Amino acid sequence: MKDNNDMNHRPKVSVIIPTYNREDLLRDAVRSVKAQTLEDWECIVVDDGSTDGTKIFMEDAVKNDARMRYAYQENAGQAAARNKGIELAAGEYLAFLDSDDVYLPENLKRKTEFLAAHPDVRMVNGPSWIVEKGTGTCIDCAAYAPTNWVATREYMDAAGGFVPAQRNVEDQGVRIRAANAFGDPSVEYMMPEPLSVYFIHGAQVTNAPNRNPAVFSKRLETLLGDLDPGKEGPYRTFAPNIFSHLANFYILEGRVAEGRSWFRRSLRVKFSVFAALLLAVSYGGAGIYGNTERFLRAVQRKVVGRVRVARARRRFAESWAASRRVL
Repeated sequence: MKDNNDMNHRPKVSVIIPTYNREDLLRDAVRSVKAQTLEDWECIVVDDGSTDGTKIFMEDAVKNDARMRYAYQENAGQAAARNKGIELAAGEYLAFLDSDDVYLPENLKRKTEFLAAHPDVRMVNGPSWIVEKGTGTCIDCAAYAPTNWVATREYMDAAGGFVPAQRNVEDQGVRIRAANAFGDPSVEYMMPEPLSVYFIHGAQVTNAPNRNPAVFSKRLETLLGDLDPGKEGPYRTFAPNIFSHLANFYILEGRVAEGRSWFRRSLRVKFSVFAALLLAVSYGGAGIYGNTERFLRAVQRKVVGRVRVARARRRFAESWAASRRVL
């Protein structure tokens, strides 16, 4: 193991963990970094004003492992905490891990090796095993950024870092701005194998956005300024999803006509059966739309997610076994 106290040594990757009052969950996140098969890392935990035992835990962690670093800031939000971590990072690559998620052991090794072998790719993303924290039940296998990101510094510089005003959608803002800067969304590569576990729990800020459509529509609106119709590849990649989600939240708020207009904008950029279906349902009124939307989300959760998990378990048996060991 290399000693990162050597001033001449630059770690292969800096893992940045923003955290706020999650001492117990943070312990698991840090443990998963220490369990990486790639040992040449530094881990920077940015404490966003915690009032629990986070500071005491991290002071001990820093004493026991020279690769661990701890920074405290007054509460300013997750985006600001990630930006602080980027400022402090010394690694060749930048990795991001939320304090309530965990890495599987091969995560950093596999992703840094891919970036080294593919210089045209500037960020590696990928799916997580989506697991209910209390029960350990895996309900989906899907991409939840930025826990899965390992990026070059050029990628994050091109994006201008995370924008605090884009609360809970700041990861999408980074991806859009980086794709715009490089002129091609393929600077991001989606690795098919899940190499992390994303935990679902009640304390999440992003929990149940459909219960608070007015809040989440305002957050999505902050992304509109990043979309540039002149950048055709990035625009066609990101705009349809943002437009259709915005349409959905507007209609759930009761702003039906406005929501329909955004569904139409989404379909003009790229046709989607799902968006077309929801647009058609909206003509039945907000009540029928809401019932249909809840039904479709239940199908997504109970059927589509389980199908994805079953397929991923067959295809990535070692990853599945590793995910079970970290629970």
